[in-house]
Amino acid sequence: MPFSLARSDMGLSTIIGRTSKDASGTKINPSMLSTIQRLRTWDSRTQVYTSTDKNLTQAFNELDTLKDKLGLPGAVIEKTAYIYRKAQENRFVLGTSISAVLVAA
Repeated sequence: MPFSLARSDMGLSTIIGRTSKDASGTKINPSMLSTIQRLRTWDSRTQVYTSTDKNLTQAFNELDTLKDKLGLPGAVIEKTAYIYRKAQENRFVLGTSISAVLVAA
């Protein structure tokens, strides 16, 4: 996924897949599977889940829904995400519904 302001992690996260096969399609042995599971666990534990991150995730999920329903172009979504991030940074989002801030952006 390319860099995007419309993702709470800006599209920079790494996801460890759930399949039991490697990139070439061969089955991974059980000892390696347990290592991969431990890596998945630590990956999820090290993610930062502050209220700000949760708010961004919820806002950008809602923005994605608006994009699909209204057929908005990517440039509009990126600009809206930028404005929302700035509003949150300046604490304008507190006490206001996410929908209201997104529509105003």
